Amino acid sequence: EGEPTPAAVTAASLRLPRAFQMLPEFFVDDVTELLLFTARVAERQPRFLVDENLDVFMTFLVVLMGCPDHVHNPYLRAKMVDVLHHWIPPIGASTHHPWVQKMSNIFDLHPIGTRMLVGHLLRLYVDIEFTGSNTQFYDKFNIRHHIGEILEYLWGIPVHQQSWKLFASEEAGGFYLKFVNMLVNDAIYLLDEGMKKLPEVRRTLEAMEDLQAWNRQPPQEQAERESALRQNEDLLRQDLLLANVHISLMEYTTVEITRSFLLPEMVERIATMLNYFLKYLVGPERKQLKVNNPEKYGWDPRKMLRQIVKIYMHLAAPSTGEGDQFATSVARDGRSFS
Repeated sequence: EGEPTPAAVTAASLRLPRAFQMLPEFFVDDVTELLLFTARVAERQPRFLVDENLDVFMTFLVVLMGCPDHVHNPYLRAKMVDVLHHWIPPIGASTHHPWVQKMSNIFDLHPIGTRMLVGHLLRLYVDIEFTGSNTQFYDKFNIRHHIGEILEYLWGIPVHQQSWKLFASEEAGGFYLKFVNMLVNDAIYLLDEGMKKLPEVRRTLEAMEDLQAWNRQPPQEQAERESALRQNEDLLRQDLLLANVHISLMEYTTVEITRSFLLPEMVERIATMLNYFLKYLVGPERKQLKVNNPEKYGWDPRKMLRQIVKIYMHLAAPSTGEGDQFATSVARDGRSFS
């Protein structure tokens, strides 16, 4: 019958025994905690795991991470993502280093990983939306940040990119559309929050530069404004860090994957989002987005502008007629064009 396609590869297709569901969760949690501990040690002492066979653990992580029927706790599945995030070879690391070679080979050659990893990461990205925790809204962004960084690494590996493209094609109007919808939702929220906080940070920093006026304020008011500034700076850094991952994901994937973005139920939303942030970056509001030391907050408006323009170009390029629909949706956005 041939190899199963990425969308068809599930826990059932690997014939995991139903009895597995009867095992206490801590069996899986203990193994994952141990893997996370050793991964952290290996980052500081790379030779720690060089001689160990990690293939079986890669299978363990990849399979169970994407199988909510077998591992119900989304935070436990997210912990598996943390392990993989530690396993990714560092950017710029020498490919001749034994640890880098070992981990590169695991991601490049593991037979189950190359078939399932992308699909299971995307499924967890969606599943983590609702965890049942009272902190789920904030938790999801941190988990998706790690998922996004792993996905960016995998996109650069041809076998994973091909698996991703096939998965997106098979699930274009189903699961992948749901993923794109959540991706767009996150990008809108994070960028909007970041662009609202930038002027607040700017105003406070400018006020602090006028020492005479600043010192005329009561000490308590100064302390409150300084505390609010620190909080806004922390939130701004986090929002922009996470937003950058989401925008980057849209930029590099839309080179090859556009169908879900251009479906009737999505095309106007993506066009409106791009127009909204383009207007922020090049319109009159752009002056409010300038801050001293923007790199301190991870704010690079020129890079973001380039990314948004590239997304426009990628989505307008398809020759199937969907690109024309995107152009129409862009022009029809009355909020940005009037």
